[in-house]
Amino acid sequence: MSITIATIGSILKSKDTGKWITGDGIVITGVGASLRKYNPDNDTWKVNLCVENRVALTKLEQLAIKDKQPYLLPNEPLLSVGGHEMSYSYVGRKIHQRMNKDEEEVPEITDDEAVHIVATAQANAIRWSNRHFIHHILREQIEKKDNSILDALKRLLSEEYGRKFRDSFEIYEDTKVFIYIRPNGKTGVATFIIDYSDTKTDIDVLKKKGFINWFSPKKVPSICDNSYHETKDHHFVTNNQCWAELSQFFTTHSEMGCDLSRWGGLSYYQAMTPYIFL
Repeated sequence: MSITIATIGSILKSKDTGKWITGDGIVITGVGASLRKYNPDNDTWKVNLCVENRVALTKLEQLAIKDKQPYLLPNEPLLSVGGHEMSYSYVGRKIHQRMNKDEEEVPEITDDEAVHIVATAQANAIRWSNRHFIHHILREQIEKKDNSILDALKRLLSEEYGRKFRDSFEIYEDTKVFIYIRPNGKTGVATFIIDYSDTKTDIDVLKKKGFINWFSPKKVPSICDNSYHETKDHHFVTNNQCWAELSQFFTTHSEMGCDLSRWGGLSYYQAMTPYIFL
């Protein structure tokens, strides 16, 4: 995988296609962030590592659930954003409605059937608890509502990390952007290296997340905004620790025959490492 270096001011939106393009003609479809923390005591950097809600499944497991990703629920009382306990039958019906969202008329189910849906999601969460993707560099697609690359970056920082830039922090037109070229070589991700000290907790995000204990790759918008529940267990590790954990994840799940086509955490980190640890 390759990295090219650009500036944020050189990435412009095409008036013809509406796509964001670098001066070299690379189409930018997303943004990425490497969050790092400096330790002045030993003059070293640590990087943020976290768990994502998606899990690594084999092709057979995907066939068994008839989907790429499963519904996952904790084996404990299910809390709403406001901290109120939701009944299993209520949550099961909401998941059932989401499963059949493309149907003209969603068939009614019994309480027992709704509870069974929840029990299956809870069993899957236990079964695949050690299969969650791990990442250092987090990504977010650029959306139509983003008026700039910076808008997409701020949304990534807010949704994925629960943080935002400090009021005193500024990004200039000549700020470096590391363009990670995707494996197909046709599109890129505008990647930013962000110092933890330049950010602060986003209180609005904490309010939106509330008390809900939902952590599932499959979303149910009527229960929660899953954009704020995609990652957890954020912690800082050394370069060697990060490399070891990402490598172990890749080796273990590749040997199991898991579908890692939507992961890419190791190759992305490998490409960015020389720039993170200058």
